[in-house]
Amino acid sequence: MKKLKDYFPEFVLNFLAIFLGVLATLYLTGKITENDERKNLRLQLDAVKIELNENIKSIDGALNYMEREDSLRRYVMSVNNPKQLHADSLNKYYHIIPKIRTFTYKKDAYEMLKFTGSMRLIDDKQKLLDIMTCYSDLDNMKNLYDTFLNQKISLFNLTSNINDDFIDLRKPVCIGFYNYYRNNPGIIPAFEEGRKDIEKTLEKL
Repeated sequence: MKKLKDYFPEFVLNFLAIFLGVLATLYLTGKITENDERKNLRLQLDAVKIELNENIKSIDGALNYMEREDSLRRYVMSVNNPKQLHADSLNKYYHIIPKIRTFTYKKDAYEMLKFTGSMRLIDDKQKLLDIMTCYSDLDNMKNLYDTFLNQKISLFNLTSNINDDFIDLRKPVCIGFYNYYRNNPGIIPAFEEGRKDIEKTLEKL
């Protein structure tokens, strides 16, 4: 059961979303002065900071999933053909093959920062570049992950007629899964690098 403190980041993000929505309306009606803009910039950067912290949690969840996938990939690459795979070893990965986990991230606070024109008020241009890099990394991670995931989903669609609960990579009908794990280069480095970029940026916010 989640404790009250577990809901705090979500509560703050929801509050800031409402506040920033009002802020955007005021911008559009020209009722915010330059001093107000600079005061509100801090709130927007705080929202970005909370959002990036939440995105790190999503990255960690995806990394945990991919590391288990990668352990199977390394085992498959250690043999020359499916017949050399051992039943006992495959049993260790029984729960990995059918597992599907999506990756999503949040960018509402960042989009609001852009929409209100507040980026021009950030004097430290390196900080601004770092923030932009974080969300560019997240876009890249999302594209890589979706490509990786869609390949696996396609294999499930192609092998939907398999009656066995256990997807045995040694069987000819499962050769697609064998090739998938053997030829997939893995995307963990991109996620680890993106996570490092976010951590460095958070130190500046």
